[in-house]
Amino acid sequence: MDINPSLFYKILVIGIIYLFIGISITPSIAVDNDLKSKASILKSNNLYVGGSKTNIMVDVNGDGYYTSINKAVNNTNSSDTIEVYSGIANSFLNYTEGAADWLINEAIVVGDGYKWPDSVGSSYYYTDLYYGSPGIVTLFSELYKTTAEEEYLQYGVGGAQWLIEKALYEDGGYKWPEREGLSLYYTGLYVGAAGTGDAFINLYETLSDTIYLEYATGAANWLLSVAVFENQDECKWPSSQYASDYCTEIIYGAAGIGLFLLRIYYLTNNPDYLDYARYAGNWLINQAKPVGSGYKWEVSNNCPYIYTGFSHGAAGIGYFLAELFEYTNDSQYLEYAKGAGQWLIDIAVFESGGCKWWPKEGDTPSYATGWCHGPAGTCLLFMKLYQITSDNIYLTYAEMGSNWLISLAIPSGGGYKWPHYQGSPNNDITICHGAAGIGDFFLKMCNLTSEGFYYDYAEGAAEWLKSVADTSGGGYRWATFGSYYTGFSTGTSGVGLFFLDMHSPPEEPDLVCSGNLNWVDVKPGSKVTGSFQVGNIGDHGSLLDWEIIECPDWGIWSFSPNNGTNLFAYETVNITVELIAPNEEETVFTGEVILVNSEDSNDTCNIDVELTTPRDRSIHYQFPLRLLEYFLTVFPILR
Repeated sequence: MDINPSLFYKILVIGIIYLFIGISITPSIAVDNDLKSKASILKSNNLYVGGSKTNIMVDVNGDGYYTSINKAVNNTNSSDTIEVYSGIANSFLNYTEGAADWLINEAIVVGDGYKWPDSVGSSYYYTDLYYGSPGIVTLFSELYKTTAEEEYLQYGVGGAQWLIEKALYEDGGYKWPEREGLSLYYTGLYVGAAGTGDAFINLYETLSDTIYLEYATGAANWLLSVAVFENQDECKWPSSQYASDYCTEIIYGAAGIGLFLLRIYYLTNNPDYLDYARYAGNWLINQAKPVGSGYKWEVSNNCPYIYTGFSHGAAGIGYFLAELFEYTNDSQYLEYAKGAGQWLIDIAVFESGGCKWWPKEGDTPSYATGWCHGPAGTCLLFMKLYQITSDNIYLTYAEMGSNWLISLAIPSGGGYKWPHYQGSPNNDITICHGAAGIGDFFLKMCNLTSEGFYYDYAEGAAEWLKSVADTSGGGYRWATFGSYYTGFSTGTSGVGLFFLDMHSPPEEPDLVCSGNLNWVDVKPGSKVTGSFQVGNIGDHGSLLDWEIIECPDWGIWSFSPNNGTNLFAYETVNITVELIAPNEEETVFTGEVILVNSEDSNDTCNIDVELTTPRDRSIHYQFPLRLLEYFLTVFPILR
């Protein structure tokens, strides 16, 4: 059939126009009308688009997360798949962003920075991790790392700027007043310079800006300057500068300061920080009170109370000593960490297929649930000891503490809430005493054991927190006994960080090694020893499985351990090396030890090795002796 060329071109142009209209309309219909419409762009990796900024829901099993379609497209490779979810934004990340939005609304501009009151209507502006800006700065830092939203970076940097302006330089470091207008300078991890320094570490790791490293190391240097020595290898810290009380525990005391010093040592490799962490550990060992086959500790010299939990008691002190063992491989620290665990095993109260602990010795027994005094914190010691020793007794008690918490879970709001204390009518939302801390504990148990029912209770805590979120302040906030707090331990920034931990992208571990093996003037065939460290600098909440896959082909090598599993983020393990040197003399041997992330063959690290053997001097010493013997034989008169 003949077709008029003019008519053909008209039909073609109209067809192209309809094609472009269809292309532009169809995705809009898919996003607006389908609850779960998929836009497939190429291959195998899944990138999920969503969040409160775009009012699009994110899938909880996503491999990648972006808050706009353009960002997702810009990060695709050939054959990637983008999935767009519409509907009400209800993801875990959405609640973290909602917490950040409320904190943005509460921020007060001060010069080039921002500060936050500890609660709505308060005139107190704290510099510590428990109540103040450090927890808020950490939330914005971690949220920026996840979303790349510049607004979060602006407020994280602004919060740090206010802390910089409040810092006072003294004795080679920095200290901070507990709150604005109060000249009281605390030392501790949750209340004091150690926690403020920890927030600067988080921001430095996000941005690699050395100004934040300067203030993190400045906090550590000031702590070294105010340490009080009992003898040459033991030190303690006053709870605040010039105070007369010396605490043992995590919140104000040596155990918490020690954890900060280990983290800053890991970042800088400055041996002074590790030495002072050792001195803190040695002092804690001398403060330990033997009881049965275990150990317990008083809170301080001015406070003789004995607690069980993570914040003020044996669980937190034992946790620090266990981590100190990982850095030093000094068995005395592990012995006392296990002793803390043994005392807690000895006094455990069994109930409902699990166990619980009273918080304070001598009080009428009451049984807390949260991180501060309950199993959500106490069991962290058992998890750490199981990770180090692989002894199932520790896993058993972590599981039994979990079982008791499960027995007290109250279905509510599509999830679970817990009483502050067993039998209490109060249900707390916080990291320190409530659902956020309990949920975070269950998430850690799931990561450790791969048991899905622990995740169910972590998710249940998150769902209840969603149900009680208050949107009246713009964004999301949570009330603690009628007040809206901003900080980490008792407020919205801590709840927001829990939701970020629950957020869908899997936490990726990142293998790192530190140290070297260098032996000089080694006798051929003799045995030498050394050590190096393996660590996980991956995402918060990640677990690293690692192994040694290669060592030099000279000598006879032995590593203890030569592999490991479930190494938590920002923790390290010490590797002891024994080597039988080669028999060759006067030789320089070089090479490297190679380690790999067992789940990612591209994630490796190397430890450089060098060993030198001297010339065998005995051969040179034998020549003049033989020459003397010759002359004595030829010339008997010389005898």
